[in-house]
Amino acid sequence: MALNQVVKIPSDQGNFDLTGNKNNIDFTLTGGNIYDLSRSYVAITLDVLQANTNCPADFQDKGVLGLGTLIDGAGGTTQGNARFTPTMACLVKNAYMASQNGGKITDIRRVDKYSFGKAMYKKSLEDFDNDLGGFVSKSDRSFYQVGSANEFNSIGNEISKQRQHDIRIPLKDIMPFCRIDKYDGVKQGDTRIHLEMNFEKLRFDGSLMTLMKVPKTSGGTGASGGGLLADVSGTINARNCDNITLLTATPSTYNQVITEGKYGNIVDVPFYVGQYVTIAADIQGGAAIVNTTSYKITELIRLPANDKVVVQLDGDITNNGAAIADNTTLEDVRIDPRPATSNSIEIKNVELVSEIVNGESAPKGSVVYETILSEEDSYPATTSLNRVYEIPPMTKNFYIMFFKGDGLVSDDNISNYRFTIDNVEQSTYPIVPQDPRHKDLIQKLFVNNGETIQSVNERYYFTGLNQTGSVGKQGIGRHFIIGQPVAFLQRSQKLQIELNASANMAGRHIIFYDVVKQL
Repeated sequence: MALNQVVKIPSDQGNFDLTGNKNNIDFTLTGGNIYDLSRSYVAITLDVLQANTNCPADFQDKGVLGLGTLIDGAGGTTQGNARFTPTMACLVKNAYMASQNGGKITDIRRVDKYSFGKAMYKKSLEDFDNDLGGFVSKSDRSFYQVGSANEFNSIGNEISKQRQHDIRIPLKDIMPFCRIDKYDGVKQGDTRIHLEMNFEKLRFDGSLMTLMKVPKTSGGTGASGGGLLADVSGTINARNCDNITLLTATPSTYNQVITEGKYGNIVDVPFYVGQYVTIAADIQGGAAIVNTTSYKITELIRLPANDKVVVQLDGDITNNGAAIADNTTLEDVRIDPRPATSNSIEIKNVELVSEIVNGESAPKGSVVYETILSEEDSYPATTSLNRVYEIPPMTKNFYIMFFKGDGLVSDDNISNYRFTIDNVEQSTYPIVPQDPRHKDLIQKLFVNNGETIQSVNERYYFTGLNQTGSVGKQGIGRHFIIGQPVAFLQRSQKLQIELNASANMAGRHIIFYDVVKQL
């Protein structure tokens, strides 16, 4: 059997930005070939540019890339507070696919809302942690990961590197039709894929101060709960260093500090080669030194005898540029990483990576596939709502997702709900979100669609960071959807929903329908 041929198809558009004005992407699958769409993906290459006004141009910082504050509809639109994203399909707002001979295949509105809403149920914590080609791993236990954007060296003298960040979005995560492994381009002719992206929602937070992996403090508030970053014992602030006596003798001690904390493994070392830091200390018997000078870490040496780390600097420690006398002892020494003062994201390249199936023909006859239809509804703020909708023919499930601001999180003040289909009540009494009957309906939704449900925690995660090195909260935001399977009929059905709330609802929700079609 002949091997499949991997092809890279550039976007018709060549320029993109984060203003919201250049968000469209178009690809053309050339007719005459059989494509494996189930293994195809959109590849987006980003450059994350960071700077600190007090550091040279080679400044680099650790940070996280995400869809920013607009995930949960909170906060501003400036760089910072990158949110955790469970699926890269959240970067796609709308999707359209049509063929030269078959016409429109699928047209999905609010792919981001639908994919985010379901991914929080479909993926386990391990799936989140191991997702490659994404933005950033979930803030789990007490550490962060930055994916493939950077290469930081925590031992030795090899300079750390900033790399381009690659995002991969599987087509099957955007459009269910693309689960097909033999798409007949011979029969369908040229096929156009149009995507409207959420590039304007991309955020990069470069203020993740020390290392990704930092144990909890003795007080019980771990790094992910806002506690101080600590060494492996969990009791010593990662910034604290031993007292030092400055000597010009060879080797000089003017250009190094030794951590007070102990680090048994190099992955726990909270600094990296090439990082810019400042040094703060008190002169024994005198005043504090002024720590405005930026030093670059040139080498990190772990001492096997006590697991402490020698931090070698590119210049002598001074008092705001003024030399410090030989044989001076510095006390209460602290090393403070320089955070980024500005971040920017540049979209370098967008392409579709697909596979041409060689040596095989596409199945004969029509293709049965699934697509997603939706309708959005707005209404005045109220504590009680009754609405009637029409379920399209050949529908398997419907999902109702609420809006928190204009974000992707589904949340509202719903206290209970009830569905009626074709004048038949679907439950004897109202269903309360998060109760067992609600979670049983959610389970049935996914099973009816042939999907596995991994979590019913109904919480979303985010990584909110600040410029002082304390890290934000994780896993505390509520996220839930409602819905149920429906009878699979070739006619439309009448859906009536009743919503009751403990306080005024936001006045906006969207209904998605899983619909079966034929090409």
